[in-house]
Amino acid sequence: MEQLPLFRDILLRYAQFVLLQTSQIGICNAHHSLQQRLSRWLLAAADGLAADRLPLTHQAISKLLGVRRASVTDCLAALERSGAIEHGRGMIHILDGESLQKASCGCHRLLRGHYRRLVMRTSNSV
Repeated sequence: MEQLPLFRDILLRYAQFVLLQTSQIGICNAHHSLQQRLSRWLLAAADGLAADRLPLTHQAISKLLGVRRASVTDCLAALERSGAIEHGRGMIHILDGESLQKASCGCHRLLRGHYRRLVMRTSNSV
């Protein structure tokens, strides 16, 4: 770490982001509705995969969010009725990111800003 100060800086910034993310998601889980949390999670998954098609089952999402599968199905149906997504067997397609962002709480935007500020800035300066 002493021999690679830039690498150390990147790791420390990433660790800082992970701590911020963990805290923010804990707050989000305690204060926001399932629909908001699901929307945040779909946006974060799309960011991480750099794709608008997410290979996810209702069961997998329910385990990730710690809720019943039927609740996930209801929320996905509501998001589909709003035109934000389209979902089928094992696949969710984000059709309108802005609508999904509106359905989400502000946590996704906040975390994305922290990621860009802490991690991307350092990565881009390498």
